[in-house]
Amino acid sequence: MIVDAGKALRRGVLAMMGGALLTGVLSAPANADGKGTHRVRIEGEGAVTVIFESGLGDTLDVWRGVQTEVARGGARTFSYNRSGYPGSSRPRGARDTATIVEELRTELRERRIDPPYVLVGHSLGGLYMEYFASRHADEVRGLLLVDATHWQHEQRMRQDSPTTYRMVKALMLLATSTMRAEIGQLQNAGRQVEQTSAPSSIPTIVLSSTRASPGEMRSFRELMVTLQTETAERFNARRHEFVDGSTHYIQLDRPDRVVQAIKELVGCARRHMSEGAAPGLQDGKIEWDRSGTLIECSLVRRAAGTLSKSLPKSGCITRSPDELSNICSPKPEVTVYLSEVMHLKPVERESEAAR
Repeated sequence: MIVDAGKALRRGVLAMMGGALLTGVLSAPANADGKGTHRVRIEGEGAVTVIFESGLGDTLDVWRGVQTEVARGGARTFSYNRSGYPGSSRPRGARDTATIVEELRTELRERRIDPPYVLVGHSLGGLYMEYFASRHADEVRGLLLVDATHWQHEQRMRQDSPTTYRMVKALMLLATSTMRAEIGQLQNAGRQVEQTSAPSSIPTIVLSSTRASPGEMRSFRELMVTLQTETAERFNARRHEFVDGSTHYIQLDRPDRVVQAIKELVGCARRHMSEGAAPGLQDGKIEWDRSGTLIECSLVRRAAGTLSKSLPKSGCITRSPDELSNICSPKPEVTVYLSEVMHLKPVERESEAAR
């Protein structure tokens, strides 16, 4: 009984700091393709990509059920193991928020997984996704924070719950070197997030647990609620939901609520793309035929810009070459195809004048 209680205490305290030390860390994830420098799982197809970021010590497996369900709903999904976790390369340099987010963005670019993104972050992963959304708001169309770590987490815990803080510091002796490096950068990570401006224009949902994890102290649970409420206010969240019957791992205890929130944000992203396409594609000099496809104008302009120094005078957004003759007349100088996996692929075409 004493040993079991000790395990429960360790699980609870590590959950407070952003993940689970004793669960999931050593299990190798499945369905990885060996590309890039990180172990990844990609499921589904869609114009919007949902990016999952795990908490401290967790692999991508913590998202398996949720990710599969979201993919079935018509979105592309991407989960991965950060550097230093099973199947991924060893960390290079500091494990601060900026470095981790840029490593993720590099991985996405190398795999040609383009915006727009809906970001989903659990625990410490939530802090990373906050930074991503704040720093690269033009790439993000939704943010879901699942019992996320606050950027002042360590400082406030040291002040408001010193006993818990000392326990956490002691238990970090059991952590892996990667986990210690991430926790060691937590204060610096907080400063990096603090220095960014939270984009209130990004639809944001905050989910908070309602049940204490084993060994979790009441004072810390109260602090978590306070901090997550502050996060919801900072991002002008459309909803701050307290999920009944859930501990720190809401995605495991109540996956239905997490899936529901993600689908809501994906829907917001699709509507934004639809509403934002037409006005931005017409400025008197550049005429684009929208063709009813959900594409954001900034992505089209960027794709067209890769083909020539100046934007073409005419263009078309279409799902396939077969649609081109029916939708775009006369034939445009540039066609941006929407492939089966919803990647933007700029294809250079001859203009009518050239023919």
